[in-house]
Amino acid sequence: LEAITEDDGGDDDDDAGGGGGDKAKRVPLGELDDEPFHVGAVVVPSKKVMRANTIASFHYACREAVANGESLTMPPRSKWNGKFQTLVGHDTTLGAKINMKSSVIGKACQLGAKCRLNNVVIMDNVIVGENCSLQNTLIGQGAILGNNCSLNDCQVGPGMELPPGTKEKGESFVFGDSVVEDLL
Repeated sequence: LEAITEDDGGDDDDDAGGGGGDKAKRVPLGELDDEPFHVGAVVVPSKKVMRANTIASFHYACREAVANGESLTMPPRSKWNGKFQTLVGHDTTLGAKINMKSSVIGKACQLGAKCRLNNVVIMDNVIVGENCSLQNTLIGQGAILGNNCSLNDCQVGPGMELPPGTKEKGESFVFGDSVVEDLL
């Protein structure tokens, strides 16, 4: 598998145009694994195509893909539940009494006991503490949420760590953000 990226138009020796605009180039997908965010595309023979250029449309696209999971090729060793429209990536550990609906959980994540997730997308390698309530929220790769967090309509950037008891609505947590600095 390969991804197509845009070249920066720099002074590469093989740039015959000498600085003319962007060019597409192919990059092996394995090289993208170390990037905090990357977008992948899966082309399947179906009648539905979705464009996800906002957080809300990304949530909708994930929910629709999981709802129609029987017609898609899911990632290897992942667990799909069509009734509750959930997809859990491989090597993810789920605590006892978790309630999930319309959610996608990445690979190698840890979710504590008694968590409630509704319309949530969690990227790879995320740790969510016990008794957390997440709704309409996107959690970036490698983020850590302490116990008893409650997030509604939030985005948590990659690598962010939220302390236990964080309760927010409609916030974005990224490095250098004053809201995050106030919490710490």
